[in-house]
Amino acid sequence: MVYKISYRVGSIIIIMCFIFLLVCTSKAYGEVCHICRNETMDCWIDDKGVIYCKNELIQYPADSLETSYIVDKRCRVIGESAFSGNRGLKAIVIQDGVSIIENSAFACTNIESIELPESLLVIADLAFMNCHQLKSVSFPSKLYAIGYGAFLECPLSIIKIPASVQFIDSEAFSKTKVTDVYFEDDSFYTVDAPFRNNDHVQIVFHFPVFDADEESPHIERLIEFYDRLKADFCVSYDIELYY
Repeated sequence: MVYKISYRVGSIIIIMCFIFLLVCTSKAYGEVCHICRNETMDCWIDDKGVIYCKNELIQYPADSLETSYIVDKRCRVIGESAFSGNRGLKAIVIQDGVSIIENSAFACTNIESIELPESLLVIADLAFMNCHQLKSVSFPSKLYAIGYGAFLECPLSIIKIPASVQFIDSEAFSKTKVTDVYFEDDSFYTVDAPFRNNDHVQIVFHFPVFDADEESPHIERLIEFYDRLKADFCVSYDIELYY
């Protein structure tokens, strides 16, 4: 009799331990790792309720009333639509280490300012689309590509394109309030009309002259670029050279 009771108690203890392990595992990974199913500590939820999965910021709470946020220093990618639709956020700081801002990451938010890290290489399609309060942005010196409609309908007025940029997709700066665009170089490639439908302003494109004795070191490329601008449907363009 004693043996049977001890056996049952032992069985109950084993079952309870098993349930306890399941609960602990669920608490540790269940809220995050159902996304990637990995069994490491690469996924976490911070004290603001922001979900990170394998060093990618997956989701910022859409109903959060926080007005500012600093992205975790372990983050390497701002995921697709991660902040999209949140109306409370005004200021974002992305710490060094992030290399990609994915499609629609900040689309339709009320952000007014954003700090982009020097490590950033790619701003993907529609990343800041319809950010109607975003009036200025400083691009990092290592930025490589700006995607389709990345700043569509953002009220930007002055844009400075770093020499590192090699690709600007179509409509990247469409329907903005851009009046001046400064290029540190002209070696980039554009797909049809990155400034399409800015028909309310004249845009002045500023290109550098590296040799003061020459009218322009890249005059043929400037002519080619100017020809492409004709497809952008702006009221007027002008090109100025600066030293």
